[in-house]
Amino acid sequence: MNNCPELRPYLDEHTKELERTSSHNLEKRQEQEFPKWLADRMKALHVKQSPEATDELYSLACGLDNRVHTYMGCIVNGVRFHTKDHDDRRITQNSGICVSGEHDGEEVDFYGVLSNVVVLNYVLGYKVILFKCTWFDTNQKKKRIKHDYNFTTIQVISTWYDNDPFILATQTQQVFYLDDYKNGHNWKVVQKVNHRHMWDVPERDTNIEIDEEVCGGSDEEAYQDNESHELNWFVEQDDGFEFQRSDRLNIDLEVVNDNVLILENMNDNDDNFICDDIEEEDETLDDYANENEMWLSSDSESESD
Repeated sequence: MNNCPELRPYLDEHTKELERTSSHNLEKRQEQEFPKWLADRMKALHVKQSPEATDELYSLACGLDNRVHTYMGCIVNGVRFHTKDHDDRRITQNSGICVSGEHDGEEVDFYGVLSNVVVLNYVLGYKVILFKCTWFDTNQKKKRIKHDYNFTTIQVISTWYDNDPFILATQTQQVFYLDDYKNGHNWKVVQKVNHRHMWDVPERDTNIEIDEEVCGGSDEEAYQDNESHELNWFVEQDDGFEFQRSDRLNIDLEVVNDNVLILENMNDNDDNFICDDIEEEDETLDDYANENEMWLSSDSESESD
């Protein structure tokens, strides 16, 4: 529930109520008492038909179904994830996980691998998809993470936060782990990539007023010359013979087949020629979904925890 921003006002309100009685072991007490407190609060607001008790908050407060489904793969916003056990049987890697978090009051990146995909079912048809992860111990004080120029290297022989393995599926970023030949087999180089056909485009702020004088905006029409002009080109050779070209609309067009010959010659060459101009059709998403995987879009389902 701490990962749900909609619950932050209720968490703060519950914290103040606990502080009135005692501030001892505050986090542990809130972890034990907050679910029941929130359920009573939402049920009372739901009876009053208060708009504050939205369907999402009400279903979350009522608790989850005891039947939990697990999967070995998941597709989140077009990015494919597999569990570590599934990756061990393949030559590809889709189990690397990175998420931003807080450790000792500092913002850090947590690196790990995906262990399981857990789907929680709530009333009114809502679902929450969680990633169960194994986190590598990257404590900076223990020198288990290194930043060498533009490379980040982590130690993968020890773990931490074993009692806090779950994150929301939409919170994660996929990373890849490469062998680190400099530091040894216990170290991995973290590789962050931008996936194909995916761009992080910043949203445009519609509240910003545009200054017409700065942008050159005015009521005057832009100048455009609508009259055509004839251009004559002359090429002189050494013998004094002169060629003349006149760019007019009545010139007959002729198709030149030189490009066809070039392509044919390219096709006759060996396999060392690589043509990057021909874009292959991306069929990766067509092969993603199968009986052991599920599709997930952050815009289609409720993802509150």
